[in-house]
Amino acid sequence: NTVTLSDEAGVDDIWNERELGELKSDLGATSLVFNLAGDEPRLVKLFTSDAFTELVASDPTYAQRLVYLGQRSAELRARFSTVAFPEEIVFDPEARNDPTHDKIRGVVMPHFQQACSLADLGSDDAARYGLTAPHAVNLAIKLAELLDRLHNHAWRLVVCDLSPNNILISDDFNDVFL
Repeated sequence: NTVTLSDEAGVDDIWNERELGELKSDLGATSLVFNLAGDEPRLVKLFTSDAFTELVASDPTYAQRLVYLGQRSAELRARFSTVAFPEEIVFDPEARNDPTHDKIRGVVMPHFQQACSLADLGSDDAARYGLTAPHAVNLAIKLAELLDRLHNHAWRLVVCDLSPNNILISDDFNDVFL
């Protein structure tokens, strides 16, 4: 399987086909997450058409904001290295020149390796990770500081999908990734 990407998050003249790697997770009716084949660890989140239609229906500016973040991802990553901003946008190849951006099929994001999710740490087998109470307090503080920095950025960035599955913790418990 391949996906069609725009390296410039919506600029019409730069298109690439990329090979999908292994399926990382099936999020049911909303999306599938794949490794993206290549040198850098990155993930592709592909929306089901119904899920993306529902997102745009609930928030008509969602697609435009997604493209805007993609266009500024390098600048944002320089400031927030532990936040996975969209690096590339996956478009429907039949609608490359659609100015409304309602033909977005997914996003490419960095993949933070050597990390587990907060959901993993809360699972029945959490003991295997070796999380201690001081580690937990430190992680909670780091998460709060990261969210504070995002909210106080000039663009007032808000994480709308903050869930235990989307909060990643480094193996040494020193870093929090979103």
